[in-house]
Amino acid sequence: DRVGEEEYMIVHYIEPFESNSKVWGFNLLSSDARLAAWRSAARTGQKTFTRRLNLVQGTTAEFGCLVWMPIFKGSSGAWRTALDGNVTGLTPVGSVNGVYFLQTLLDQSLEETYSQDQLDNVQIFLFDNAPELGGNAQYLAAYGTKVANPHEKFADKTISDVVKAASHTQEEDLSIESADMQWKVIVMTDSNYNTARRTWNPEIALAIGFALLVASTVDRWLGHPRISLQLGLWQDKQKNQNQALSAVMPEPSEA
Repeated sequence: DRVGEEEYMIVHYIEPFESNSKVWGFNLLSSDARLAAWRSAARTGQKTFTRRLNLVQGTTAEFGCLVWMPIFKGSSGAWRTALDGNVTGLTPVGSVNGVYFLQTLLDQSLEETYSQDQLDNVQIFLFDNAPELGGNAQYLAAYGTKVANPHEKFADKTISDVVKAASHTQEEDLSIESADMQWKVIVMTDSNYNTARRTWNPEIALAIGFALLVASTVDRWLGHPRISLQLGLWQDKQKNQNQALSAVMPEPSEA
């Protein structure tokens, strides 16, 4: 059967609208990656990351992803989240999604936190290492590679491919509370890095710092002006359910 034939998740609200107008009315369950993430979110109540996507509203050469935050209806009819994982007696009715442009996220989080001197002779790679990928981690974004189009250069590369030419590497795993994110950050340095610092210890500290920074940035940007928010409503034709929502989207605030 065609993906999404019996299930629909239509984008009803978007913030900001102007830069994301292409997505209004889009069926979020029209691709395998989006559908799989929605089903996991509805089953677990957790914020759930899609695998990498070429976003409908994308205008630059970079991967993106959606983070589903499922909304449920309880027995009283009230709408609520279930981030504690307890979905007993709850009916999934929709989702508020954060939309991430991953190269933009990596670039801005690093450049707003570290000085150029700290980033000299350093390359940083983000990979998605979700269990469903079976050990074949997917490239998400890169920083400091001096490649004109890293999206094209590294899209099909494995972790082994990108680290084999490095003088030294450090890997850290990324996770977020109440979410299923399992990313990996890889910090690579060349001989000039060691010559300038006479030790690899700063690289280890940077790797840990980068991991914490990216994880906290992803979590903080849910509801931040730098990403768009989508609100979709679920319709299951087989169950003849067509949910309606009246909601006011909260104003994003600077964190």
